[in-house]
Amino acid sequence: MRLFQQFIATLNSDELALVNAMPLRGKKKEVLKLMIVSRAMPEESLLIEINKLGLSKEHLYEITSLLLHSCYELLRPDSKIELLDLLSLKNLPTHYKKQLRIVEKQFINHTAPDQNPQRLSNFYLTVYLQLQRFSFNLFDWKLIVKYEALYIASISDNDPEAVLAMEAYRIRTGLLQTQLVDPRKNTLSVEASYARLKELEAMAKLSQHRLLYYFTLGSLCWYHQNIEKNPNLSLHYLEELQRHSVHLDPTIFPRERIRIQLQIADAYINIGRLDESIALFESVYTNANPSEYVWVFYRFSLRYIETLISVGQYEKAELVLKEQFSSQLIGEQTSVTILVVSLYLT
Repeated sequence: MRLFQQFIATLNSDELALVNAMPLRGKKKEVLKLMIVSRAMPEESLLIEINKLGLSKEHLYEITSLLLHSCYELLRPDSKIELLDLLSLKNLPTHYKKQLRIVEKQFINHTAPDQNPQRLSNFYLTVYLQLQRFSFNLFDWKLIVKYEALYIASISDNDPEAVLAMEAYRIRTGLLQTQLVDPRKNTLSVEASYARLKELEAMAKLSQHRLLYYFTLGSLCWYHQNIEKNPNLSLHYLEELQRHSVHLDPTIFPRERIRIQLQIADAYINIGRLDESIALFESVYTNANPSEYVWVFYRFSLRYIETLISVGQYEKAELVLKEQFSSQLIGEQTSVTILVVSLYLT
């Protein structure tokens, strides 16, 4: 039951409407209705309502398991990779890992290495990146190391520069650990990490290897933004990343174009180009397709709102708040977010 409850709690208004319209009968319909209502219900009250249904623990588990997989099929009917993408976006690591075990078996069983070797390597790279989309405290380091190794093993003989690309990405992860966890967790010092990234940048410019260039620039951008605190250099690398993002495989890098645009809009704020920032934020949020899940980048939504407030556009800020948060977050998340931003508005 817990997994289904967690999943229902992450649904936005559009997804809820689809789930609510599923043709269900009897206890399945009652359980679904209760789980949707329980999003704003204290745990004790939920347990009381569940007991009223008169279901055994085994029957309740069976129903919620069936409902969960029905929701998976409803929201991502065409691709198991897209289902993994959705679960990582929703920050549901337990759901993700359970589905990953299923998807990987299916993927390997239906991929003949002599037919399409790149298909398997793309799968490993996709999973590697998805695993680092969760909140940092939910990172599964063993799985991250495992899928990096699987990816490298699948391409190393034919693509040594892709191995260097993974090193560039790993350096950024190490710097993140240094900042958020413990400097001793990183095998390289900050200075050595930066020096190595500059070496990789020189190699990438000579080779024009897309993944090496993109991962190296991304790590240098992160360094200048978060460690050196140099907004101009950070923006320089972001603009380079934007130019190269068009060459990326969208199945491996979904929403990358949007993420880079939002980062650029955020960088404009740091160097005082507020009008350009607001214009770019508005363009992204206005033109984004609902399937692109632009709302998952909620930090940028808050920066957009904060910037609107700073230039006196209070009505616009309130409208963005309602559009970006009220229909996407629920319960305590919505209440806290609206309360915090409302303090700016009053």
